[in-house]
Amino acid sequence: MKRILFAAAPVVALLLLTAGAQRASADTWYCGATQCSSSVPASGNYWIVNDTMTLGAGSSFDFKISFASVAGDPSAYLQDFSGQFFFGGTQLTNLSLTQANGWTDLEASKAGNNGTCNGNAPGSFCASSTGSSMILLTTSPTLFEVTGNYDGTFLASDGTYHLQFAAQNSNTTGNTGGNAFAISQDFNPTTGHVPDGGITVMFLGGALVGLEALRRRIRV
Repeated sequence: MKRILFAAAPVVALLLLTAGAQRASADTWYCGATQCSSSVPASGNYWIVNDTMTLGAGSSFDFKISFASVAGDPSAYLQDFSGQFFFGGTQLTNLSLTQANGWTDLEASKAGNNGTCNGNAPGSFCASSTGSSMILLTTSPTLFEVTGNYDGTFLASDGTYHLQFAAQNSNTTGNTGGNAFAISQDFNPTTGHVPDGGITVMFLGGALVGLEALRRRIRV
């Protein structure tokens, strides 16, 4: 009996681990004036956007997004960004802009793509340059990080999430120079859910070995 319990231990460990394991999406997008793609455009100006969403314990999340220009791009001054990864729930709580680049406006909202966060949107967060300054994008990525708590379901029923972000051509109020880019788009994660550092795979292997040992013990 002790041998059987020992053989079954990896299975229990796997179940406990995966029940509390972090899930994440991590994607790189190449964005033109109005649309993003997972492929580098053959021509024209584009900006590189990297986003990562990690889910932790206690319905917490950690979102990171970075923006970078490409050599030869026209000037682009970042105005705002928003994300919606959670659906069917209520407004996000305990929001914090832990990597802010001088921005202070953070709301449970979607971006207006005009330098503001507009309205209250369940499952969404938005940061904007309201009350601070737009950020000139360079070839060195500008990184933001947002943390908080959520309810509802991670990703929409079709497996997508929604991002909005915008940048002006000039560092002037009123958007007199027009937009370098203004994006409002549903995205399919290109990497799916990222494993938690390979630990789950390791335990899965141990569980399979344990199951085989258990099968042999029972047959004997």
